[in-house]
This record gives sequence, C-alpha cells and structure tokens, in this order.
Amino acid sequence: MRVRHERLATPWFDYLLCSPRELEEPLADSPWQLTDVHQTGSGDYLAIMERR
Repeated sequence: MRVRHERLATPWFDYLLCSPRELEEPLADSPWQLTDVHQTGSGDYLAIMERR
C-alpha cells in the first residue's frame, strides 16, 4: 500500500489486517504492548498500543 496525493506518493509499505487477538503475537517481540481495544458492533476496532 502507499498514500498518493496529486503528484506526491509515499514509498510502498506493508499493511497488517488482523483481529485484536492476532495482533498480540507480532507485538510480543516488539517494544510495544497492547493496552486497550475499542470494538464496534460491526467488527471494526481501534487498538491502543504503548511503548514498553
């Protein structure tokens, strides 16, 4: 994925789509921890992560 606007564009970057439970695994070996998850009734969610 990348972001484009008129003649400007970012480099390509990976976009991770996963459930809140699946998000815990890649965070385990990172300096980030999942501190809260706000879920909607439609399946969308907002993950709050903080640096350890």
